Amino acid sequence: MRNLFLLILFFGLFFGIQIVYFENSLNKNTQLDFEDVSKSIVSIESVPNTPQKKFGSGVIISNDGYIVTAFHILSGTLSSVKIGQETYIANLIGFDEYADLAVLKINEEDLRSIDFPDNFDFRIGQTVFAIGNPYNLGISVSKGILSGTGRNFGNPYLDIIQTDAAINQGSSGGAIINSDGQLMGLSTSIASISGGSDGVGFA
Repeated sequence: MRNLFLLILFFGLFFGIQIVYFENSLNKNTQLDFEDVSKSIVSIESVPNTPQKKFGSGVIISNDGYIVTAFHILSGTLSSVKIGQETYIANLIGFDEYADLAVLKINEEDLRSIDFPDNFDFRIGQTVFAIGNPYNLGISVSKGILSGTGRNFGNPYLDIIQTDAAINQGSSGGAIINSDGQLMGLSTSIASISGGSDGVGFA
């Protein structure tokens, strides 16, 4: 009886330790250093006196002031870019309306640029994060999974990924990143009946 009790105790402790280890490993793999990554995400607004007021998000891709965003959030060649508490005027450097991409430039150095993965290995079901400026409330993050790849909406030149991470108005141009804080794509659009996030976003 004593040996049976010790055996039960051993297995209880063993599997208990394994469960705790698994949970800690899972949390470690899905945690995000938001404070660090958010330094690479900017809020973008139309400059004052622009006829059509627009706002959205952008991603710093080089420490000397180059920012990539979604073309559809821009109202002209100039935009107001906010990084933390600092505001800059950004010039439109180039764009591809068909791919909904644009590159802006601000006069600033030593910025925190986003990290890129060594290879874009997309795995359906992997954890992803959407970071942007939803509803112009400020930089925030939502969590989801990579729901699908290869979406192109009939355009063979596009390779769009799908996620259920919340993407709302103002999120466009923001980053879709993996758990390591590396850029996987830019938030561009949602499929929604309500106008808000229904768990079908595209990047």
